[in-house]
Formats: sequence, C-alpha cells, structure tokens
Amino acid sequence: MATNPVGIPGVPGQAIADPASGEVQPAWRSFFAMLSRLSSAANAMLGVSASSVPNNPPALPLLVNAANDAAAAAAGVPLGGFYRNVNTVMQRVV
Repeated sequence: MATNPVGIPGVPGQAIADPASGEVQPAWRSFFAMLSRLSSAANAMLGVSASSVPNNPPALPLLVNAANDAAAAAAGVPLGGFYRNVNTVMQRVV
C-alpha cells in the first residue's frame, strides 16, 4: 500500500486544483480550512492579532546560492543558516 509521504490530502502528485475547472479539490479545501482554524487558535493562544503584526516586516536578507552544504559553508553560510539551491531554500546541516 502506497503512503503519502507529505501527510496531506490525496496521493503524491495530486493537483490542488481540478485541471478542468480550476476549482480547489474538496479534500484540499477541507485541509486548508483546518489549517486556518489551527492558525487562528494558535494566534489566539499566543495573543497575536492582526493589529500586533507590523505592516512592514523586516526585509529578508538575500540568500547565498550554493549547490550543497559544502559550497554554502565555503560561501560563509553558518551551520544552521539558510541558503538556496536555485529555487529551493536549504538549511546548512553539515
């Protein structure tokens, strides 16, 4: 039996939207609604509200583009730091 390694609705590779209609698949709609409720509950527990979040969050630093952890280390990325490999954000662990 195949399992879904991501742990989200459907099977690996299932489209979020129906290709014919462009509508979000029902399983995904339920999943996103659950995430929204979970996020709202977490924000309420933490005392976070829309008015407590700044309109202009600090800019993210540009990420170093590196092929792997060794290249990221050579480029000065600290252990645990983030870098990118083309369009994928990576975290240096070695």
